[in-house]
Amino acid sequence: MGTKDVKFGTGQPRRRPKRFQVWIQFTAALTMALAVLIAPSPRPAAASGELDWWNVQFRPYDVRDIASNPVREALYASIGLYDADHPNSVVEIDPASGAILRSLPLQSNPNRLAISDDGTVLYVALDTANSIVAVDTATMTISSGFFTSTDIVGHPVRVVDMAVRPGHPDMLAAKLVRNSTAHTPSTITMFVAGRPLPPADIHPAISEEIEFLDGDTLIGLVPYSPSLYRIPVAEDGTIGREQRLNVDGLWGGQIQLSIVDGRIYSTAGQIVDPSTGERGASFPQSGPMVATSRADRLFRLVDIGGTRGNPNLTLVSYRSTDYSPVASRPLMSALTKSQQDQLRYMGAIRMVETSAGLAAIVSRGGNGGPPVSGLVLMGSGVSAVSSPPRYLTARVADSQIRIRWGGPRWPGASGVSGYEVRVIDNDGLDLTVTTEETTYLFTGLTNGIRHQFEIRAVGPAGTSDPLTGSAVPRFSPRTRPAGYRLLESDGQIHVFGSASYLGDPSASMGGRRAIGLASSPTFDGYRVLLSDGEVLSYGDAAPSFDVSDVELEPGEHWAAIAGDPPTGEYRLFTNRGRVLSFGLAFKISHGPISNLAGDIVAAVVTPSGRGAYMLGADGGVFTLGDAQFFGSVPEVLPGRTLDCPVVGLVPTPTGKGYWLVACDGGVFAFGDAPFVGSLPGIGVRPVKPVNGLVPSGSGYTMVAEDGGTFVFGDAPFFGSLGAEPPDTPVVAINPYLLP
Repeated sequence: MGTKDVKFGTGQPRRRPKRFQVWIQFTAALTMALAVLIAPSPRPAAASGELDWWNVQFRPYDVRDIASNPVREALYASIGLYDADHPNSVVEIDPASGAILRSLPLQSNPNRLAISDDGTVLYVALDTANSIVAVDTATMTISSGFFTSTDIVGHPVRVVDMAVRPGHPDMLAAKLVRNSTAHTPSTITMFVAGRPLPPADIHPAISEEIEFLDGDTLIGLVPYSPSLYRIPVAEDGTIGREQRLNVDGLWGGQIQLSIVDGRIYSTAGQIVDPSTGERGASFPQSGPMVATSRADRLFRLVDIGGTRGNPNLTLVSYRSTDYSPVASRPLMSALTKSQQDQLRYMGAIRMVETSAGLAAIVSRGGNGGPPVSGLVLMGSGVSAVSSPPRYLTARVADSQIRIRWGGPRWPGASGVSGYEVRVIDNDGLDLTVTTEETTYLFTGLTNGIRHQFEIRAVGPAGTSDPLTGSAVPRFSPRTRPAGYRLLESDGQIHVFGSASYLGDPSASMGGRRAIGLASSPTFDGYRVLLSDGEVLSYGDAAPSFDVSDVELEPGEHWAAIAGDPPTGEYRLFTNRGRVLSFGLAFKISHGPISNLAGDIVAAVVTPSGRGAYMLGADGGVFTLGDAQFFGSVPEVLPGRTLDCPVVGLVPTPTGKGYWLVACDGGVFAFGDAPFVGSLPGIGVRPVKPVNGLVPSGSGYTMVAEDGGTFVFGDAPFFGSLGAEPPDTPVVAINPYLLP
């Protein structure tokens, strides 16, 4: 049975992010951490210059890229397809403990990351979707998205690096490369609030990595070439022609940049003056690097004395003035035997500084199997627990809840020896367990009853204050059709089959229109969405939330409501693609889509609650979270305009396909959805337009504005209003299902 992430606590307004350069201001002299992230905690260096290692952890996350947010004291990682718990997601990680605090499923292969210097916006490149999304770091939800597009012959464009302009969280520079051997030129495009400016005509060989030297200058290097490029950026974001500087001795393969106080560091050497290209000393070893300004230190993760395919990763510190080594220590010596086995055969490919130390991506090359990457963390020891755990989340399923949380903020985190977890319900359950992990699975719980949780960190000085939250185990899924409900635009509800009438808003519309209907998980309740965004609850549907303070754009209006199966909460959708999640529903919120070909007219949440489909009137399908894309009308009928707009979408029971229905009753099947009939296929022209579709067994039921219902496949017929049409149009149909 599928599970669903549920966030506790209230979300905050979100903004945009900017990527922290390959370095960040370190708050201590010599400490560090590694991994798909490696993160140490700052601590003053001993007089001998030795590196102190302590509180080491290894996390086998499948990480593609990392970005540090010192404002929120968090680390972000794009997680790949092969991760066991968070595939195709962006996660927020506690840089001290390595625990995942929040997760945002994205699908579409999230890869490169960039974060704004104010820490508000995290940009994520989605490789297989030709797009970039902006994630609000306050709420860990998508605030906007935009396409990187394709070239003139339709080849997809890949984002190989991004950098956010300092002081301008809405300005993103992206290095783009076409995914075609016949069309290899690369460009740097500046996006301003998601709008692309004309791409820069830059040297196609500029390395994958770009960084801002300051607010007006981008820096790029050319692999296997002694060339440094300065790229000017105008006030409006326009990118100018690059200036090439030849730097004697600057020669390398996968070059990384680190910029501190106007000085540029690379894996091949230090460039003292970017305006002249004057070069400083070289490193004695090669490997991912971080430059820090406060302690005048550089840190590298290098292979010293390893064998082919099995590197001996070693952390080395250098003086930033002359690159002379100060101290070193092998990474393996700081790990347990089982952690050493997991890390074996991995080499370091990227490193950043975090609020707790350092973080590095380590990856397995051609040797061995999964995991393909991992996370090692290190931090300073503090004896007392000074703050409670944070960021409680839950995954609910039938009779069980798995909760996860993050460790306390530093400096209290390293004193934690374990956690006390208490669960209480109103049916007499009161249980306390202890664990050394930051996750716990409770089983045998009563479905439909809210369970309260208290999590306390345990240390030498006692226990912390509790982190609290609650969740509800979900009911067993209902799949057997037993009836349906129809909603008129005047708010009246009509029931058929075993569906019960629980009330409607027809007596209190006040000039508003009803536009959507969503059932509770038990189908013994429902919610009605009105045109002004008010949601009214009936039966066992939980009370709704106020959206009167949500500011819609000109021309934007509420378009659809969809229930959340795992939690009983709901989501609202606008015609511009804005998504709002409420209550304990997993946060898959999304900002307006700027270049829609047609309005969003329908939306469906996936059974897990961790994704959603949005349907455009042109038949375009937009997927969020774990919703999978299997095709759309514009894709199969390119350049064609439909005679009748598409009005409804229904996923198959497997989640591996879906049906689309047009207003003339025409049906389009995608993925594993079988075509089982349509109105044009049987020669029927509806008296009024079809405007809804719901699943029913392995078939579907569609409804027209006059209340006529049409069934296909094994969908049972429970009646219709077609013989006695209502006074106002029927705007929605909802199934009534039994276990």
